[in-house]
Amino acid sequence: MLTKTFLKTIFRDIKSSMGRFLALVGIILLGVSFYVGVRGAGPSMLKSGQQYYSDTNLADFSIVSTYGVTDDDLKVIEDDGYQVEPRQSLILTANDKRINVMNWRKGSKITVPLVITGHLPKNDQEIALDELMAKNLGYKVGDTVTFKDKTTLTEAVEGQDEPLDLKEKDYKISGFVTSSEYLERYNRQSAQTAASYDYYAYVSDEAFNNDTYTSLLIRSPKLEHTVPYTSDYDDQVDQETDALEDLLSKRPEEVLDGIRSDAQPSIDDAKKEIADGRKALEDGKKQLEAAEAEIEAARAQFGEATVAEQSAELEAQKAAFDEEYAEKTADLDQAEEDLNEKEQELNDLKMPEYFVMDRSQNVGYSEYQDNADRVSAIARIFPVFFGLVAALMCFTAIKRMVDEQRITIGMYRGLGYSKAQIALKYVAYAFLAAIVGSAIGVAIAYPLFPPLIFNAYSSMYDLPHFLIKVEPHVIMIAVSFIMVTTLGAALFAVWQSTHESPRELLQPKPPKKGKKIVLERWTFLWRHISFNRKMTLRNLFRYKGRNAMTVIGVAGCMALILTGFGLNDSISQVTTDQFEDVQTFDAMITFTDAATDNDRDDINQALKEADIVGDVLPIESKNVTVSKDGMNDQTLMILAPLSGQFDKMYHLMTPDRKTDLDITKDSPILTQKLARLADIEEGDTLHFKVKGDQTDYSVKVKSLAANYLSHYLYVTPEEFKNIFDEDTVSTAYLVTYHDKGEVSTQEEDDFAESLSENNSVQAITLMSRLGSSVQDTMDGLGVITIVLVVSAALLAFVVLYSLTQINVSERMRELSTIKVLGFYNEEVSWYIFQELLALTLIGIGLGALMGRVLTTFVLKTAEIDETVFRVVINWTSYLYAAGLTLLFALIVMGVMHLVLKRVDMVEALKAQD
Repeated sequence: MLTKTFLKTIFRDIKSSMGRFLALVGIILLGVSFYVGVRGAGPSMLKSGQQYYSDTNLADFSIVSTYGVTDDDLKVIEDDGYQVEPRQSLILTANDKRINVMNWRKGSKITVPLVITGHLPKNDQEIALDELMAKNLGYKVGDTVTFKDKTTLTEAVEGQDEPLDLKEKDYKISGFVTSSEYLERYNRQSAQTAASYDYYAYVSDEAFNNDTYTSLLIRSPKLEHTVPYTSDYDDQVDQETDALEDLLSKRPEEVLDGIRSDAQPSIDDAKKEIADGRKALEDGKKQLEAAEAEIEAARAQFGEATVAEQSAELEAQKAAFDEEYAEKTADLDQAEEDLNEKEQELNDLKMPEYFVMDRSQNVGYSEYQDNADRVSAIARIFPVFFGLVAALMCFTAIKRMVDEQRITIGMYRGLGYSKAQIALKYVAYAFLAAIVGSAIGVAIAYPLFPPLIFNAYSSMYDLPHFLIKVEPHVIMIAVSFIMVTTLGAALFAVWQSTHESPRELLQPKPPKKGKKIVLERWTFLWRHISFNRKMTLRNLFRYKGRNAMTVIGVAGCMALILTGFGLNDSISQVTTDQFEDVQTFDAMITFTDAATDNDRDDINQALKEADIVGDVLPIESKNVTVSKDGMNDQTLMILAPLSGQFDKMYHLMTPDRKTDLDITKDSPILTQKLARLADIEEGDTLHFKVKGDQTDYSVKVKSLAANYLSHYLYVTPEEFKNIFDEDTVSTAYLVTYHDKGEVSTQEEDDFAESLSENNSVQAITLMSRLGSSVQDTMDGLGVITIVLVVSAALLAFVVLYSLTQINVSERMRELSTIKVLGFYNEEVSWYIFQELLALTLIGIGLGALMGRVLTTFVLKTAEIDETVFRVVINWTSYLYAAGLTLLFALIVMGVMHLVLKRVDMVEALKAQD
């Protein structure tokens, strides 16, 4: 019997308690929008990147070689079904900025630049610039860019006749572009030379003087329909990398044979010229000797006078020939020596190395994924607690509303309405609040939170468009959770009420019996407390359930706010923990596999001569893979110092940071995160494999060390040799500077550039750049924590308002009574606000404890595989969180004071029966 009048009562209830209804909608709105929006930020970031790579056909691989790559290399790969395009690039200087200048081929289909304004180069006089050059340096289309030189500072690589260079220094700007290959805005570094640069640019093929290729860009047909940043893509990339390496496995020998074969004819010709020269000299010498013999014979037959003139002439010729003979013999000897050196150099040429690099070795590509994963990791946990607090408050609000209307429920029962019909009224009320709050929450979630969070990274990445990824399953989880909570609260409360008879329901619930509280037994203290304070204390103990819910609500919001601040404090500490407390070196120079001892000695000497370099430590390192069921494969760097200066480069300590470790006494030392992932404790055995080697290597871990980024195993040279059964060879140098903090960015760039000219150097890692990059990432997460704090603060305000409004409405008769007894408006307000203030302070204290626990839980759960966040909550964070909570409580008190001033005492005191 659902009459029209009965249905109207639902909307009358909403209208008569609009403040409560809106507060309930607000709590649901905040809970749903925060959960859905924050959860959508990471996937939206990945979707935006994936679409950008697809639109521009970002290369899946690039191939470089220590001897450069050629058309023969291109043909080998192209014949196997891959799409291949050659890349020419060199780093030049213009306007005091380092610019990576690359070739652009008309019709190119791999890593296509996205034109922002203008067009790509159409002739060898035009250049298209990185759009950041327009923003930062003020360039415009039609301007001229003048390079300081036409060629890179590096010499031609081994096996090439001359370095790559441009035909001209001046180029007209045809347009501005972005490239998915250079997603990051800062800390850009060439994968081929390890040299850093500020911007990039494109010129036509014809602008280069020769056809020397720096690399080959490759697209694999097998990866065409595979989505980047997924496990399927990564697995397929591993297979394709192995396939490309197999394709190129014979190329090093072929290239070396080709170089020697190409050089051999000129060597043979030179040898023939030298031999012909020596033969000509010997022939001339024989002719002189024959002439001399003839003269001697004539002298013997005809006498001296007859041959005197011929003899003098012969002596003159002989003297001239001897001088020429000596000079030409010296020249030929020198030519032969030079030829022998050239031939020896040719014989001593190292086997070229080919490197197959996938997208993960592109700094911007990999860091973008790491940042999206970090956002997703935090979003998986924090919104759940946010939603729990919102759901708890919804449950409280609905249950109290039903309890307030027990007389109305009794009336419905007396009129013959069934329990189901009565329940439907309150379920409908809860459903309307849930559906309105959820709808608005979902509507604002995606347009608000993902772009807001991504905006924190927009200064780091040059992404043209940000796309929103709507995840229906996340929306369903949020809405279903809210529906179950609100509708469940309504059903539970109605179920409790309808078990009473209509006669009982039509009577007001008797007030709770007053009892002596503990403080009253301490008479010496109780008699010094004022009357108003005594009432407040009695009420606090009298309504334990109601007050407990207020404390829990305040504590939950305080915990959420403190967790936001705590996340910011802990995340911002990572850079200091890793690059100042653990890794204390300033640069790492990594060698190619083909580097010889002489190459290492040359680099060591260059380091000694560098003005900024202090200490140098040779190390051997090897990357291995640790696998275990239930754990993603982890990359572990095994590192062994080859001299006694390790403590100048690393400060090893136990995970609790209380005890220092000594590599000579405590090794093998495994870093904490891998130990946690692989469930390794001191004394356990760690198993791992080397790529391309099926041998199962193992080591018994003696100690665990604090570390915050990546995984390391520190061993002595002897232990390294025992593990791999091979002699130790330096694979890198660790470097510290003379004056830490005094070395400028330009000095570091010059230092790195001078080393990058050596073909034995594979990579140069500047720790200041790496630390800055990590800090940029952490700063981005810091913005996320601001979003968390603001959202939690809004929830705190709505929760406090809702709870206070419910408390006031439930006690309206009580408040009207004391007002009739002569209490002033301020006294009436203060009567209830004392309780609220006391409960808020208790909630703040409890929330501080809960916030610490929640921060620890979120950080441990949100850590990605290679990151450790140390829990750090500054005292100022406690102060800010408590201050915000208290501020909102005071604001709510001010609003409620205005409400209490307008209380109709007569109406409130009317008999309800």
